[in-house]
Amino acid sequence: MRFPSSFSLNSPCDRRFFLKASLAGFALMLSNPGYSWARELLPEGRLNLLNIHTDERLTITYRNGTGQYDSGALKAIDWILRCHYTGQSVEIDTKTIEFL
Repeated sequence: MRFPSSFSLNSPCDRRFFLKASLAGFALMLSNPGYSWARELLPEGRLNLLNIHTDERLTITYRNGTGQYDSGALKAIDWILRCHYTGQSVEIDTKTIEFL
């Protein structure tokens, strides 16, 4: 099967058009770096935690569907994961919480 000669990518005009269209699409993609397609697809971040030393339970939503974290929820997670000997809590990295 042969394609019409106007469809061929062998001519310089077709290659130029392809490269220009690719560059324009890439520039359009980079024009709004703050927008993330993946953020729309994130499920809510929820955790069910149990501190076996203090017998405390926590069921919490720490991230909404658009990817924004709830600072109060993060503080509650920090508190339930505190040291049970000293009661000292530290700020847990959000990547660690996402891993959980």
